[in-house]
Amino acid sequence: MDARAQREPEGLNGARLHPSAIQLPAKSRRSVLLGGLGALSAGALLRPSRSSAAAPDGLRRAERAQRSGSFVPFPARLPAPVGGAVARFSITVEDRTIEIAPGVRIRAWTFNGRVPGPVLHVRQGQPVEVTFHNRGTMAHSFDLHAARVAAGTAFRDIQPGKSMTLAFTAHDPGVFVYHCVTSPAVMHIAAGMYGAMVVTPSKPLPATDHEFVLIGSEWYLSGSGQDRPADVDFDKALAMRPDVVTFNGYASQYVDHALRVPPGKLARFYVGNAGPNLAIPFHVVGTVFERVYIDGDVTTWLSGVQTTSVAPGAGAIFDVRFEQAGANGFVNHSFANAFKGAQGTILVGDASGRMTH
Repeated sequence: MDARAQREPEGLNGARLHPSAIQLPAKSRRSVLLGGLGALSAGALLRPSRSSAAAPDGLRRAERAQRSGSFVPFPARLPAPVGGAVARFSITVEDRTIEIAPGVRIRAWTFNGRVPGPVLHVRQGQPVEVTFHNRGTMAHSFDLHAARVAAGTAFRDIQPGKSMTLAFTAHDPGVFVYHCVTSPAVMHIAAGMYGAMVVTPSKPLPATDHEFVLIGSEWYLSGSGQDRPADVDFDKALAMRPDVVTFNGYASQYVDHALRVPPGKLARFYVGNAGPNLAIPFHVVGTVFERVYIDGDVTTWLSGVQTTSVAPGAGAIFDVRFEQAGANGFVNHSFANAFKGAQGTILVGDASGRMTH
């Protein structure tokens, strides 16, 4: 008997999921080799300061397209909070093949067709309603860390073609992860089913016009994803060996598509960690954080901080100021993960260029 069949996972509602129902890749010598090649190719394509002349033509074209401006990064700016007495959102599960690095594709399970799902922004104390539609091919669920609810009911599995509404009041300020929690949750999150909600506190934080949301996550690939789309490699996910590590779903997308801030002005980063497995030691290059608010506590903060880890499933708010114009950067300070794609550029003032590690 397959070893994985002996540990069939159990969902929140107690239902057993057979491995075939979650599309676990078949183990073979060939799949193991493909997995190794996936790690090697991802490592090669994510070297930010070089492009190999021996790279496949498709990969070189994708790299050129990203740098030429046709690539559109995930919008990192915090959207305005939803107005009205009740903040209403619609989240729809869709199976999509997406690109997660230049020339690297994966068959993903998405919220609203992309990874991460939309950033939800509400005010503290505001009632929230999230209507969840499952248009995928298997059961999925919606777990929102900002919600104080009876999880076994509110975060239950929803079958394909069905919908449900999650209703709660956003009592706690901060940045909160949402994700699919259908078992095995590690695979559903690793397949792209995550996003973030920002709850603005009723007592405002120090004023800033420059607010960004960065959601960290990991991709575990069954192959290179270049000749044909990869699937999630469940064994790599269990072993916590990612091929690609990202902010907002796509490797190094903000290296050449920099975030911009003015010198001397406060900038705020809402950092959520969807995981599913690894902590994010978040660091901004060339300055020190003025304040770091951990999870939902905005009444106390750390100051004079160089790096602070955001645990899987957690969030933190980082306030920072850049005194001089120039190219700065942000990184996952576990530099193996920065190398795999968890890094970006911050251009201060009218500076140009890129900051890479």
